Amino acid sequence: MFICGNDDDAKKTVRGILDQFGWETADMGTAAAARAIEPLCMLWCIPGFERTTGLTPSSCSGRGEGRPRRRRGERRHEKEMKRAEEDRTASSLAPGRAHSAPRTG
Repeated sequence: MFICGNDDDAKKTVRGILDQFGWETADMGTAAAARAIEPLCMLWCIPGFERTTGLTPSSCSGRGEGRPRRRRGERRHEKEMKRAEEDRTASSLAPGRAHSAPRTG
């Protein structure tokens, strides 16, 4: 686990706690270094999360296992295509109408 801080005694305490959990520690310096190492925390959390829950981050994303992520605008495009198909079906079933007016909104 990367640690940083301005208080050497506090870092020593944290290092002791992390050692009890079986984590390796690496002192990155003063608190100014925290901004750079905060995004790396997820790299440490993922293995522990997988071991304790049996889940992977991708299985918790709301997309479900094996389902690819949608590209931006893809859902809107699918809705527009569905509406267009409904309009075509409705116009073919409507008596005396060659076509229907496009939907708005």
